[in-house]
Parts: sequence; structure tokens; C-alpha cells
Amino acid sequence: MDIVADFIRSYRRQYDFYRTAAQLCAQRCEQLLENNGVRAMVTFRAKRPDRLEDKLRKRNEKKKYTSVDDIYDDIVDLAGVRAALYFPADRPVIDRLFREEFNLIGDPKKFPDGSPPRHPYEKRFSGYWATHYRVTLRDDGAPAQVRYADARIEIQVASVLMHAWSEVEHDLVYKPLSGDLSEDELAVLDELNGLVLAGEIALERLQRAMEARVARSGAKFSNHYELAAFLIEAVKKSGADGEPILGRVDVLHRFLQRIGMDTPEKVSPKLAGLLPHGEGKTISEQIVDGIVDSDAEALRIYRQEYAGALARTLQGGGTTTTSVVGGEDFISFMSCWTDLMNILQEAATGAVPRMSKNISQAQSLASYLVEKNILNSIQAIRLMQLDKLRRLFVHGSPNSIDLTAARQGVEQFIEELRSCDQADIRAAVERADAQKTKMLLARSRMKQVASPPSRSVATKAT
Repeated sequence: MDIVADFIRSYRRQYDFYRTAAQLCAQRCEQLLENNGVRAMVTFRAKRPDRLEDKLRKRNEKKKYTSVDDIYDDIVDLAGVRAALYFPADRPVIDRLFREEFNLIGDPKKFPDGSPPRHPYEKRFSGYWATHYRVTLRDDGAPAQVRYADARIEIQVASVLMHAWSEVEHDLVYKPLSGDLSEDELAVLDELNGLVLAGEIALERLQRAMEARVARSGAKFSNHYELAAFLIEAVKKSGADGEPILGRVDVLHRFLQRIGMDTPEKVSPKLAGLLPHGEGKTISEQIVDGIVDSDAEALRIYRQEYAGALARTLQGGGTTTTSVVGGEDFISFMSCWTDLMNILQEAATGAVPRMSKNISQAQSLASYLVEKNILNSIQAIRLMQLDKLRRLFVHGSPNSIDLTAARQGVEQFIEELRSCDQADIRAAVERADAQKTKMLLARSRMKQVASPPSRSVATKAT
């Protein structure tokens, strides 16, 4: 019985399955890296049956396969993805992103792994530097992708230079089509490996130089990759522990462009106090919260950009900007929320300094007003729960039921403040109402000024 031949026949029937699984994984990797501002080239493949058969027959001399399942257990990279990084220093970011996005099978395999060389030539350089992840796709509920959730996929992460060298070395040394390499040929490959390792050092220096240039230039971020590099460097300089979780830097960049804050000087004031893992929020979300907390127009713009990015990610899967933004329900909720914040700010009799830049206006107000005996602890807890919902709505895709329930909770809170016996709270409500009326009148006048008076056009009789 030829077990290898049986396996190859089985694999040929499943080749499209493994290729599609690799393609789906590559698409997720590409989107993930793009969103987080990591420059890389992502490719995928399923193993070629003819090359695979040659490999299996050589391995079978030592492995002594007893069944087709033995081979499936042995070959872990039937579906493969390769992420070639422009900058090797991005490896820690990749590691965190992949751990969050995929189901890992065991610990990642890091190279060089200390295994003995397969040829007598004594190398001077360390060889292949990379990390291999064995993963399965997380089930996202899409019916077309459920069948690929159990496929084992190997993701190889290395620099673009290292991937190029390993491709040459692997085909010449491990898959020789014209005999074993001579000592001179192995020496040349070793020499090239040394140049590649030096090239990786140069790439790391280039990345640092780019980050420094962006930080001091004062020019606008030309793309979200520059913004990502700037944010990573800023968080590192702050002394915060841990690798920063950037989140949707692509959305943040578009948002900052829309509101005219897409330069290092303008965004830097919003970076004070950022935490790599602030309350489970990404760096991008913390920055956005600091901007939109008390700016309804900025919030509207951010929601538009978030919706557009989500629609692009879904590639036209039926999600529209209106449905994601939440339409009138979302606007109604945020209008009520703004009213509540204005009342509480008035009750605080002036601006309340934030306890920390990485917490919201509502949390700062809650702590301050409890300390001043203006709110009780139960009200403060309710306020922070509503604020948590607000943040979820801003950075997520709320439905009408959730928005309506949250709006009713805010309205109930406002009504309690209106009917409160405390004179200072009633006065705060009156001041907030007066400010709102004044603002609405000002907007009405601005619209009248912006709209030219209609002119009657006389028709000349002929």
C-alpha cells in the first residue's frame, strides 16, 4: 500500500479548500495590518501537490507513515500565508495582533531555533530569522467561511529582505533540483544572509529616522502609516509599559484630516496620559474620545469615517453609512447626552480638570460631583454606565433598540435632575437650558445669513 500516493490523491481533491482557507487568512492579515498602520506585503499559497509528494517520500524514509492521517498530522503548512514586513521592529505589534485575531495552535515557532545544520558547511551568520504562527480562523458567523474554521494555516512573519533570502536558500538547499550545493555556493548564501541581517538593521534605523522626521517636521501626516509610527513613538516616550494597541489608525487619520488636526503639533495635546491598554480601549479610541467628548460635530464626522471604513472592510456586504451611524436614533441619543453633560458641567460651577487624560469627561464629572455631594454614589455609577454605552456606540455599530433604551436612560437622568430639591442643581439646569436656547438661536441666525434672500424673476412679455 502506497500511503503517500493515497494522501496525494486525497490532497488533490482538497487543494481548493486549503487554497481558499489560506486566501481568507491572508485577507484578514492584510486588513489587520493595514488598519493598524503596519507596512507589509501579504501573500498566500497552498502546497503544490507535485512538490509535496517529493517532500513526503523523503520524510517517509524516517517517519514511516502508517496512515494518511499521519501525514495530515505531520504537515502543518498545507495552507500558508506569508507576511513580509517592511520594518522588522514591527514584529511585537504583529504578535499581539495575531494573538487577538486568530486561534493559535501551540506557541509560535521562532527561528533560528538552534537545530543542527543539514549540511557540513559551518555558517558564520545565524540564518533564517522569522516567527511562524500555526492558527485556525475564528468563526465570524459568515456562512461562506464556516467550513474553513478548522483548517490549520501557517503564517510566516519575517522582513521583506529575509523572506527573499529564505526563498532562494530554501529552494537551493532544501529542495535541490540539480544536486547538492558546493561549499562555495553555501558560502555565498551565508554571505548573502549576513548582508540581509545588516539590511534589517538598516531598515530599523530607517524606521526610527522616519519617526523622528514626522515628529519634528510639522507637516501633515501623509498617510496613516506615518501617524501610526508617530503614535507608537509618542507612547514609548511617555514611559508607559506594554506594547501600544493602536486600533483603527486608518479611521483616526481620516478623522483628523476632516477636523484639521492631522499634524504632530495639533494632535500632540491629545496624547497626554494615553495608556497602551487604557480601559480596554485602543490608542486610536482614546484619542477620539478625548476629541469628541464635548464636540458633537466632531463626533458626527468620526462616525461618518468609521462607517465608511466598516463598509469598505465589509466590501459592500449590505452595510450602509446610515445604518452604521445609527441615523436619527444615534443623533437623538447624542443630543440627550450633550444636554446631560451640559447640566452636570454647570452643576460643577466651571471646568472640571480631568483626573487623567485617558478617562472621559463623564467619569471626571462623576468623581468631582460625588466629592462635592452634588451627586450620590448610585447616580455616579449610573452615569458611568451610560458613558460606557456612549463609548460603545461611538466606536461600534449600535442598533435602534439599544440606542432608544440608552436615550431613555439619559432622559430619565435629566428628569431626575430637573425635579431635584437641591437649589444648586436646579440652577444648573436653568443655566444649561439658557445656554442651549442661546446656541439654537445663534445657529438659526447663522443659517439665515448663509441663505441668500429669494428673488422674484420678472418674465418679460414678448
